Amino acid sequence: MTSVPKYILKPEGDACILKQGKTVSFDFDADAESTKEWHRLFFNCEDVSTPAMKNESGAELLYLLIDDSLNIKMAEKDRYCLDFSASTPLPFPKRAVKKILWQPLSYGLYGYDIFTDRNDTWQFGISVRARNLKKEAGGYLRFRLDRWSVKEGSDPRDTREAPTETVFLDIPTGTYSYTAILQTLCISATDTACVTVTLEGEGYTGEVYFEQPCLRDGAGRNLLPVFERGNLGLANFAWLGQNLSKRELPRFRITLNDTLCFEGEVFLKIHPLLPH
Repeated sequence: MTSVPKYILKPEGDACILKQGKTVSFDFDADAESTKEWHRLFFNCEDVSTPAMKNESGAELLYLLIDDSLNIKMAEKDRYCLDFSASTPLPFPKRAVKKILWQPLSYGLYGYDIFTDRNDTWQFGISVRARNLKKEAGGYLRFRLDRWSVKEGSDPRDTREAPTETVFLDIPTGTYSYTAILQTLCISATDTACVTVTLEGEGYTGEVYFEQPCLRDGAGRNLLPVFERGNLGLANFAWLGQNLSKRELPRFRITLNDTLCFEGEVFLKIHPLLPH
């Protein structure tokens, strides 16, 4: 049995559009309520995106952008760093993913460069800054590389099967300034179909920022792009995000009589396009 809320609070008018960084207030009198009973504050809202931007008719690509999680103030060497901060342990992963076909391409001043020489030795890593970073039991925060070997009859882009090998770089907890976490890897030049690189975390709290991802050969050529805003012209060198777009994870702060009730991200799903 569902109870009916005693107070349904609305601002003046039929609708309230709460824009980024703005505040809305509601006043009500609860002096007659029993202080010995529990009371719930239910907050309900819906984003004002057009329906076409809230279904799976192609607009889901917008939910893969990392733009909303880029931070220019906390970056040190790159223009942007990627903000993975979490005030509460997240029950879902944050991810940024990049797939690279072998033999790989790099992007230089004059466009695309093909790696014609064969390289087996690579340096894999990322630069991290953290403040009060903690991991809960079962939580993780890491930089991961998966490699798939060449398989006759299979497209080199096919990653449906388990990878041939996986390498993890765990991000240390604590508080520290930008620190490079690097590892030297051997990636077969003749037996590699593709590689995916994933920055991922779940079940952790604290401020944490990433910049300067690298998968670099002995000549210093880096295959990984910096964390940058989406650009269709450079689609082959873009990171794809999971749970990094604020279109699906808006952040709210709710207070009652100046007491903080809630602060954090709320999952806002995209809606399936139903047949008419």
